Amino acid sequence: MATAIDAMTGRIVVRNEGRAAFVRPDEINWVEAERNYARLYLDHGSHTIRETMKDIEARLGDQFVRIHRCHAVNVTRIRELRASRGGDYEVVLHDGTGLKVGACFRARLEQRLQRSGSNPSENQDGPQDLIAPEPATALVFGN
Repeated sequence: MATAIDAMTGRIVVRNEGRAAFVRPDEINWVEAERNYARLYLDHGSHTIRETMKDIEARLGDQFVRIHRCHAVNVTRIRELRASRGGDYEVVLHDGTGLKVGACFRARLEQRLQRSGSNPSENQDGPQDLIAPEPATALVFGN
């Protein structure tokens, strides 16, 4: 299992069992770290590549944001953010996948979503907290 990037198209080349799959970053819903490997989750299946989360995060660029030590998500695939009674937060993707937001990654997520213009809580008075402090709240995004 090896990985490379196609310099012409920016696709990730995933080699496995004598085959090569070409994955565009915008096809990836989320990434999960597994030691020195990363699993890329797509709408139809997943691919494991030999790369650390830090390295794959750098290659995927601003379309992705790290939300946990072992998860990064494609911001265009976020459907909603949920706050629970315990103070934890969860990102829900367009396919219903729920991923916990680590406490130290919450501010980074808020900043990234505000930069992308995906902030549903913005009004004429300017930006507000993206993740509402009230328990059991959900912010729903279009899609």
